Amino acid sequence: MASPADPVLPTTNGDSTIDPRDAEGPSVEKPSTANVRDDTSDDVSEVLDITNPSSLPLLAGFPDLDLPSLRRQQAKPRPRLWVFADPLRAFAAVVARPRPVLMLALAVAFALLPPIAFLARAERDGGIQEVMVDEMRKSGSWEKIPPEKRPDVLRAVGPLMTVVIPVTAVGKRVAGLGFLFVVAFLVLRGTRPTLTPAVVWSTVVVGAFPLFLHDVLAASALTFFPSRGLDPQNAVMSNLAAFFTSGAESRSAWAAVLRGVDVFDIWTALLTATGLTQVAITAGGRTHFPYALTFGAHIVATLVGAIAASAAR
Repeated sequence: MASPADPVLPTTNGDSTIDPRDAEGPSVEKPSTANVRDDTSDDVSEVLDITNPSSLPLLAGFPDLDLPSLRRQQAKPRPRLWVFADPLRAFAAVVARPRPVLMLALAVAFALLPPIAFLARAERDGGIQEVMVDEMRKSGSWEKIPPEKRPDVLRAVGPLMTVVIPVTAVGKRVAGLGFLFVVAFLVLRGTRPTLTPAVVWSTVVVGAFPLFLHDVLAASALTFFPSRGLDPQNAVMSNLAAFFTSGAESRSAWAAVLRGVDVFDIWTALLTATGLTQVAITAGGRTHFPYALTFGAHIVATLVGAIAASAAR
């Protein structure tokens, strides 16, 4: 066989001259591969459009692996303070690094702000005893004390209030968050064994950041306004009780129910439910139970407050 460099010599067959290249039969044009798509490309984005759910047919058999859940799982963490503007990424930081002890410290510290501001303002306005008299009159307990024993009661109870008021505020905050944490963990852990208590606790605390904002506003109001001009239990006026009750009526069971319709409480319930849903998705599966849990816990707390107010009267 001649090499490509050898000349091609024609051959003769009778009267005609035959080119050896024509002896191989008619030439067949090979298709061009210039515009042929390489389906083995490693660029997955050219094959599947991940922004279009219809291009992901395999997801149809897995209801928990829908596109929104995948996007949430891939959310990059942001500082916890961003929970007000970007809750999904803030809760992603909680899942990555729960820091439960820090969250407990924040819950206690912010809960102490309003009572400390209240006590400091009461001392500047004439002493805690005068404020106690106003509060006891509102609750109806002042009239139940014999007049001759009232000075003794004030002298005995007054100093205790500087301890009882802050401890009560912290106890209510930790008890409320703790109750929600226990119920949420028991319910979610039943179907998600990889879920840890630290993640659930930190999620509940970060979801309560609106309450921390309320604490700051309440402490500011109690600091800059006279203590007798404000209701220490409703200094921010963020609920219906601030507009429909006053005086002794503000300590009634009806007022306790109205205080439950509070902007910051509702905000907290929504935000905490968002966080628990995010945690549930990360641990394996979507659930809408956190919304019923957070709002149910808020209703229970409101009813307990109304019962306590009714018993105190």
